[in-house]
Amino acid sequence: MRADQNHGAQVREVATDLTERGKGLDLTKLAHLIEVAQSNRPTAGEAAASMVSLTYNGPDSWFRRVLSTSATQSIPDADGWIRTWDRRERMTAGQHATWSFGNEPSRQSDVHWNGSAWIHCALNHEIASTPTDADGLSQYNYCDGYELGTSHRNFFSIEGKTMLEVYQSMRSAGATNVFIPNTSVLGTATFPTGSMLVTQTNTSTQAAVSYYPGLGNTVRDPKPELAAADPATCRSISASAPLGSYTTYSTSLESMVQSHRGIPCVFAPDALTGPRNEWWTQATVPVAFLPSPFRRARTTPAARCCGRPSRAATRSTSTPASTASTGPRATAT
Repeated sequence: MRADQNHGAQVREVATDLTERGKGLDLTKLAHLIEVAQSNRPTAGEAAASMVSLTYNGPDSWFRRVLSTSATQSIPDADGWIRTWDRRERMTAGQHATWSFGNEPSRQSDVHWNGSAWIHCALNHEIASTPTDADGLSQYNYCDGYELGTSHRNFFSIEGKTMLEVYQSMRSAGATNVFIPNTSVLGTATFPTGSMLVTQTNTSTQAAVSYYPGLGNTVRDPKPELAAADPATCRSISASAPLGSYTTYSTSLESMVQSHRGIPCVFAPDALTGPRNEWWTQATVPVAFLPSPFRRARTTPAARCCGRPSRAATRSTSTPASTASTGPRATAT
């Protein structure tokens, strides 16, 4: 949300407050923040901040995401880009966390290929974008090639409306990036003259290959007998068997290829499994899921019955192109 240009001094004050690290969410300032916060793509030479996501369950349980631009960042560089910081902050059970990328602090370490090197989005990384034109259009480059695309903005007057009215209209329109279960905290204050609600639709045109480098996303090699789908070895592994009892971390590309031969463990079928009862995950490496704009396969985790793995059920469903995961994502700011 943003206010008219005559609130410029207040906007700079709010931008400074939002970009200071370690501050909690003060509900007494919430109405003021939303009242005067301008677009995160401001007039050249003017600092601004925009709260693009907010969940508030109470003083010990909340999340907010703020995009902020300093006066210097708002001046286009030689290539026509302006810069924006992405700040994420939450309080969970009294534990405070701040980060810049991903839905969880742990995803700050995600790595992506920018065309020439594997990099990660560092704390305080900058989003590059072109100034919004007269039609509300802008080009963006999120974190050095992680995602490229275009954005489109629309502006709606909310002057004279209460925060509750605006919140309810946003939720009714389908906005999910603002969630306040106890709406009594919004009070009865109304937005001043010139206040605007800004909605933004991002359309991704290019997304980088990326991965999470944590241990939970590391390839493990099955022991040789299991890689060969030896019947006795397959039967010896129960559903409760620790992963470390029959696999080890892969140490090279060669060991991964040698130990993942695509040979499934085969068991006797029964009424639960249908005509085939096979375990494939011990013999294959899940690399990526590439959705089609028209068809998307959904695979359930491998079921285990009677102390041995059984075949995973797979179902394909038709997905209209307009709702595919590669389509535009709408956010309200």
